[in-house]
Amino acid sequence: MQNVQRIEEAASTAYAALYDSPESALSLTRAAAKRVEELCRIDSSLEGLREHLKAADLSLQEASYGLRDYLSGLEANPGRLEEVETRLAALDRLKRKYGASIAEILAFLGEARGRIEAVEHAGERIEELRRSRKRLAAEYEKLAAELTARRAATARKLEKRVEAELAQLAMERTVFRVALAPAEWSAEGADAIAFLVSPNVGEEPRPLERVASGGEVSRIALALKTCLAGPRTTVPRTLVFDEVDAGWAAAPPRAWAAASSAWPRPTRCSA
Repeated sequence: MQNVQRIEEAASTAYAALYDSPESALSLTRAAAKRVEELCRIDSSLEGLREHLKAADLSLQEASYGLRDYLSGLEANPGRLEEVETRLAALDRLKRKYGASIAEILAFLGEARGRIEAVEHAGERIEELRRSRKRLAAEYEKLAAELTARRAATARKLEKRVEAELAQLAMERTVFRVALAPAEWSAEGADAIAFLVSPNVGEEPRPLERVASGGEVSRIALALKTCLAGPRTTVPRTLVFDEVDAGWAAAPPRAWAAASSAWPRPTRCSA
C-alpha cells in the first residue's frame, strides 16, 4: 500500500510498451508479421519465421492481459493506508508492553479479562463461599459430635481396662481418667484429650505429665500399650521402658507376669 503509486506507474509503463501505445511491442510485432507474410508469398523458406512471429504475438497478448488485470486490481487509498499504519503502530506498542508476539498479547488479554471478571463477580463469589462454608461447617459439627460421643464411650472402657492393668503392676490404687474438652477444629475432630491420673487415694486426678514419676509413667505407658495392642502377630517386637521396675520390689509375682506377657518376646535383644 505504501508503494502503490510506484507500482502503478511501472505497471502502466510496461502495459503501454507491450500493448497500449502506437509503437508497442505487440503493434510492431504484428507489423513485422504482416511484412513476413507478404515475403512468404514470394519465398516459402520464411514460413518458420512467420510461425515464430505468430507465437510471439500470442505471448505478448497474454502478457498484456496480465498487466491489464493487475492494474485494475490496484487501488490507491490513502485513508486505508493510514488506518493500517496506525494499527501496525498500535501492535508494536502492545508487543513492547505485553509480549513479543500476537499470541502472547492475546494470552495476556485473556488473563486480564479473567481477573476483571473475578473482580466484577466478587460479591457473588463471596456469597457462594459463605453458603459453602456454612454447609461444610454443619457437616463438620455433625461428624465431630459423633466422634466425640464415640470417644467418650471408648474412654470409659479404656479407663477401666487401664486401671485393671495398673493393679497388676503394683498401682492398684491409681485412678486413671480420660478427659475430653472442646478444642479448635482440626482434621482429628474438635476434642482436646488428656490423660489424668491420681496415684494416691483421695487426690484429684491431674494431668499425667505433672503428677506421675518416671517409673509410674513407664508403667502407665505399659498398661496403655497392653490395652491398645492390636492383634498379635508372629513378628517379634521390643519395647524399652526407663525405670519400669522402679518401686516393684513389693509387687507380687503376677505383676511381673502381666508385664512380661503384654508383648511377644523378642528373639534377640542387645543392650
